[in-house]
Amino acid sequence: MKKIIFVCTGNTCRSPMAEQFLKSKLIKHNIKNVKVLSAGLMANPQEKTNAFTISALKNFGINARKKSATQLTKKLVDNNTILITMTFNQLEYVKNVCKACCISDFWKGGDIPDPYGLGEEAYLKTAQILDIVTSEIINRIIKGEL
Repeated sequence: MKKIIFVCTGNTCRSPMAEQFLKSKLIKHNIKNVKVLSAGLMANPQEKTNAFTISALKNFGINARKKSATQLTKKLVDNNTILITMTFNQLEYVKNVCKACCISDFWKGGDIPDPYGLGEEAYLKTAQILDIVTSEIINRIIKGEL
């Protein structure tokens, strides 16, 4: 089974959002051989998914629940893992761990800005971008390119 782990900084905003979008699209396309997770490079397990993240996902018909932030560890990564980072700098940090790429490989807009600490509008904008990006990821999975 292929495993995709979305990676951001704290695992409370961008990566959990991307995780939920992709999980939803895998179900919609009846793709069952891909496991999707998210993790952070500096995650604090005492922090939960941001309320604005949950709210933004609801606008797209995705009912997500708060979960504890997950720290990216070697234990999460195996030979079938693909890490997808939200920024090029994060890619530089993890590229030696396993197969890794940046979200900008699927979207020409560059890095996904971190909405942490910003208002609901920033989270909605992030959700719009991640909706587009995860659609491209699904297309590549279907074509066997990912």
